[in-house]
Amino acid sequence: MLVWPDGRTLGSVGEPALQAHVVAEAQAVMAENASRLTTLAPEGDPDQAGVTVHLDLLRPDPTLLIIGAGHVA
Repeated sequence: MLVWPDGRTLGSVGEPALQAHVVAEAQAVMAENASRLTTLAPEGDPDQAGVTVHLDLLRPDPTLLIIGAGHVA
């Protein structure tokens, strides 16, 4: 699942309630600028085990453009 800073997503983790938690955790990872491993437990169902999620921060490499035809460019 991919999560953009504005909250858009691509893909799914399957369960809507869990997905909302994953999106919130992903936005926290982006704000902190660090990847993390976290366990999310389903709310209100003590019989279900938690789910461990690895949140990896992937940022594109910066691009340097040099424009011009002269000796300075």
